[in-house]
Amino acid sequence: MKPSALVIVIIATATAPASLPPRSFPLVPLPPPLDWMPSPSLLAEHVLASHHADYAAHASGESWARDVVGLCERDPACTSTFSFSAINAGSPRARYWFAYTCGGGPTTPANYTRDLEGLQDTIAHSVVG
Repeated sequence: MKPSALVIVIIATATAPASLPPRSFPLVPLPPPLDWMPSPSLLAEHVLASHHADYAAHASGESWARDVVGLCERDPACTSTFSFSAINAGSPRARYWFAYTCGGGPTTPANYTRDLEGLQDTIAHSVVG
């Protein structure tokens, strides 16, 4: 190997991002019916990002939740996810998938409240590890 190539390899290795430590995101045990929403403090203080998708893009809430957990796994600040379906408040008035990725530490059922206004398919995951 040429000395210049060795320097490039060393620089590339030194500047490569460190891999995230292994984490898992088990379900937060929210009892049915699945009409929960994050508490006001979780929404106000810990949301890192919001996400949405066409309702037809996912066969179930579990499918959508898996995609959202995947987003969280790639963000070292993310410690929980909350996904759901709801009727869009804007136009068109159709059902969509929505989600939040949150930081601030693990969540428990105490971080969620019932929502009787139309949320469905709610699923929460929280970090372990």
